[in-house]
This record gives sequence, structure tokens and C-alpha cells, in this order.
Amino acid sequence: MKISMFSLLVPLLIFTFFLFKWLKGSKKNLPPSPPKLPMIGNLHQLGFLPHQSLKLLAEKYGSIMLLHLGSKPTLISSSPTMAEMVLKTHDLNFSSRPKANSVGRLVYNFKDPAFAPYGEYWRQIKSSPVNVSELLVIFSNDIICRMAMGRRHSGEKSGSKFMKTFDECLELLGAF
Repeated sequence: MKISMFSLLVPLLIFTFFLFKWLKGSKKNLPPSPPKLPMIGNLHQLGFLPHQSLKLLAEKYGSIMLLHLGSKPTLISSSPTMAEMVLKTHDLNFSSRPKANSVGRLVYNFKDPAFAPYGEYWRQIKSSPVNVSELLVIFSNDIICRMAMGRRHSGEKSGSKFMKTFDECLELLGAF
């Protein structure tokens, strides 16, 4: 029975990769963490009621712990004093979300307020208030008008007159 060089080399490479990763990760000063699985991290420990699972994990590992949700490390603080301490001393480190390339492509290179990284651009776009209910009324009105009459009314001069009439109709429908 012959053993090829390739069949010996592949397990050796995999072993050295995981050994290097384990040695590299063991030198960090990280908070306590429950054991994780390779691909899903600690997701299997959350269960159907995540708030209760997190409470049980906090009782076992302390009020601040590190969970791996998939491949992303996540710091969990279960006490308000620890959360305040973390957010006061390391607020810039925890103020932004991790960037995912797929999300970046969907939201125009992170220009959406929900996914924009913390910084000057995020502060500028979050300061202008948006009336979402008014935008939804205009959007649904445009859809109905295009279906019924074949054109929109919100972009025209008569659009404001149409919206005023529409608001009066809604007010009358809501009255006795």
C-alpha cells in the first residue's frame, strides 16, 4: 500500500494552520468566553429564547463575555455598569458596525444611514429628520395614481393640490 506525498502534506498543512491560529489567538487578553464551534461560533448556545440563554451564560461566565456569532466576535455586557464602563472608555471602538461586502453593494457603498460607519458622514446624515409616514403616504399615492390614472401626482404642481385634497378626504373618512 503506497501513501502519496500529497495525502501526507494536506493534513500536516491543516494542522499547522490551526496550530498557528490557536497560538496567535491565545496571547490576546480577551474576556471569558464559552467554547465555540468552528463555523457557527456560539450560535448553537443561544437557543429559541436568546435572552434567557444569555442570562444563563452571564451567570456562568460573568457580566462581560465574548461570544462568536458566526465568525464575528461580539462583546456581551449583561450589567448596566459594565456596559457604561465599556461605552465610556472605548466608545469609538464599539460605535460602528462591521462592514460586510454584500451589504456595501446593496446600500451604495455604505451610504445608507443604517449601515454607514461612524464618522463625519454618519453625523451629517443622521441630523436631518425624515417624516417617514408622509413619505409612505406619497409613495402609496404614487403607486395608486399610476395604476388608476397612468401617471404620478406627487412631482407636479398639481401634486400639492392633490395631496391637500387627499388629506381632506382621509380626515373626512375618519370623522363621524
